[in-house]
Amino acid sequence: MAKKKKAGPVVIERELISSPAYLKLTGKAPQVLMVFLSKRQMVKVSFGKRKVWHIANNGQIVFTYAEAESKYGIGYRTFSKAIGQLILLGFIDIAAQGIGIGKAPTLYAISERWRKYGQPDFDFGKRAKRKAYRFPKGAEHPKKKGQDSLL
Repeated sequence: MAKKKKAGPVVIERELISSPAYLKLTGKAPQVLMVFLSKRQMVKVSFGKRKVWHIANNGQIVFTYAEAESKYGIGYRTFSKAIGQLILLGFIDIAAQGIGIGKAPTLYAISERWRKYGQPDFDFGKRAKRKAYRFPKGAEHPKKKGQDSLL
């Protein structure tokens, strides 16, 4: 039987917790942020003579609506609002938009934009709107096409 890998500690900077951006979070957003931070895979990278921590899976973090509901009891609307706040205040970014139909999950990246919150050069993140997958105007649905021949 395979041993379960024990989860290590989640390191959170004091600067993050006391930042104006973090204190602006409401509802479930702080808890959702903690889950995102726990999904980071941190590695030490040599940077000259020093070693610094780096997020190895940044831009590859997956946190689905289904996982939020089943594992953490966070509903669809609540999770959506939390994600919106985290993007707006600079804690996360969407690296790749998922498609619910194809079961492709959205990929997230941990962002450092929150450090500039309240400064004139702060970049409010924008949540990309999903593209509507629709048939062109005037096109017939493939299933409806030729249905009269079945009768």
